[in-house]
Amino acid sequence: WVVSKSRDLSCSAASHFFPVAVYRGRTNATAGMYKGAGDNNNRVDCIIKSPGPLGALCIDAKFPREGFEKIINSTNKQEKEISLKSFKNDILKHIDDVSKKYIIPGETSEIALIFIPSESIFIEIFKYFPDISKVFYDKKTFLISPTTLWVILTSIESLLKDRKIKENADVIQYQ
Repeated sequence: WVVSKSRDLSCSAASHFFPVAVYRGRTNATAGMYKGAGDNNNRVDCIIKSPGPLGALCIDAKFPREGFEKIINSTNKQEKEISLKSFKNDILKHIDDVSKKYIIPGETSEIALIFIPSESIFIEIFKYFPDISKVFYDKKTFLISPTTLWVILTSIESLLKDRKIKENADVIQYQ
């Protein structure tokens, strides 16, 4: 994988995890900054380009973490309930925004990913809002944690290796 990292990368989580994720250097997929996804001219934090049906997979890392911190810092039950409702609305809006910005038929993948830079926040989201899964399935915009990002990248790498092996086997078979 080829790293293309911009100096003005706004999300520190992306700047820490994406270079590690693309470090392995064994496939022809590329990852890095992508500006101008289609005609909507939006900026995504990372895009993984690979041949085949996956195409250009957009990963957004601008997650609304402040809402989660309000939940943690709540001093009473009423404040926590208000913070939970606000955080859920922030998540739902972000899922909708990412879906509209980064899923562009014919240009990007049919799905988009939202990187949550903390395993604990990722787990808490599903603890507090178990019904949120239906929303991201409908929008084809999925929340991922550092661990699930690594699994996704490893899976893509395996698929690309398998594809290359098949291509080489076909060449050998026809010789």
